Order: sequence, then structure tokens, then C-alpha cells
Amino acid sequence: IPKSEATLKLRFFVDRNSIEIFAASDQIYVPIPVSFAPENASYSYRILQGEAEQARIDTYELRSAWNKEMRR
Repeated sequence: IPKSEATLKLRFFVDRNSIEIFAASDQIYVPIPVSFAPENASYSYRILQGEAEQARIDTYELRSAWNKEMRR
């Protein structure tokens, strides 16, 4: 990730089967396959190197892209 940017904006898209991470103005994309338990709706993070300051975390719940008839 370019160090020239003073602020690093990360976007995470999380669903039942994956986490997708976008960084550096969407120039970097990291897909991660996962399997979440339906009752686990929490998140956490940690910094492994350097320092970071959390400015803000916004979360949004999205409705399903599949309509009821497509689920059958």
C-alpha cells in the first residue's frame, strides 16, 4: 500500500462466506473465504506492525440480493 497517503481508507464487505477488503482507492483487493457461525455478529481487529488510529467505523446491514423465488 502506498505510504504517500496520510490516511488509509479500508472498505470491508463481509457476508456468510467471504470477507472482501478494498484499499488504496480500490487499487488493492483482497478476497478471503471464510465460514461464519450465524450467531456470531461481532468483529475485532488488531495492528501487527506500526501504529494506527481508528478514525471511524461505519457498518451497514444489506438486504439479500436474492429474492424469495430465486432461493427455491
